[in-house]
Amino acid sequence: GEDARLVYCGLIFSMPNSADQPWHQDGTPLFPEAADKNMDLPAYALNVFIPLHDITDDLGPTEFFPGSHLAQRATEINQDIEKAAKRSNAVIGPNLKRGQVLMYDYRVCHRGTSNLSKQGTTRSMLYLMYARPWFL
Repeated sequence: GEDARLVYCGLIFSMPNSADQPWHQDGTPLFPEAADKNMDLPAYALNVFIPLHDITDDLGPTEFFPGSHLAQRATEINQDIEKAAKRSNAVIGPNLKRGQVLMYDYRVCHRGTSNLSKQGTTRSMLYLMYARPWFL
């Protein structure tokens, strides 16, 4: 909303021959009791990625598990994320052009994938985090 605050600004680098990151969420549910009751709460923080050059499969795009921020889905997925990702065709890893913006809920499960660039290119991305004013 209009009251969102920039909380963090940084750069992400993935060097050539880097390994896949482990699956992770940048934020957890603020109210676990809501998740236990399968109550989906609105986002309190958003991540924004802006690639500084084109991101291709070779450079290792960030993979996302859509819906993993929702209470029931998060519980199912997080019980064993590696197995869930392997048996799911729901995982996405968008290729982005330099300057495109990718925005996602802070709680979405994601990972950076291996940089297999044959040209020795480092993947670099501007990373911004916006949050509601009370989440600072």
